[in-house]
Amino acid sequence: MRTRAKFQCHSVTDHGFNKTVKLGVVYSRKEGEENYDFTKATPSGTIEMQIDNPNAAVLFHPQRYYYVEFEECPEDKQQFDLATKSHKTDFRHVSENLNPKKGAA
Repeated sequence: MRTRAKFQCHSVTDHGFNKTVKLGVVYSRKEGEENYDFTKATPSGTIEMQIDNPNAAVLFHPQRYYYVEFEECPEDKQQFDLATKSHKTDFRHVSENLNPKKGAA
């Protein structure tokens, strides 16, 4: 299942090594306009992204509008288990690196 939202780019900040893009949902009080329909469905919201890929970063321009499609990842791509409400990621290797066994070289 998918849903679509409409956002407006508020700013693009170039940091030299990446860009920060800030978007906000569209807003309109004029019935009959597309933006009005999106306002009714999503009256508030923001997206902030740091983009390292230059080919992706050039897509964004302040004041321009963007459709955003939301689709849930398939089960085999999930990193969160809804049944246990916990992350599936195995962090044992992290704790082992932080707490090496005594006597290990």
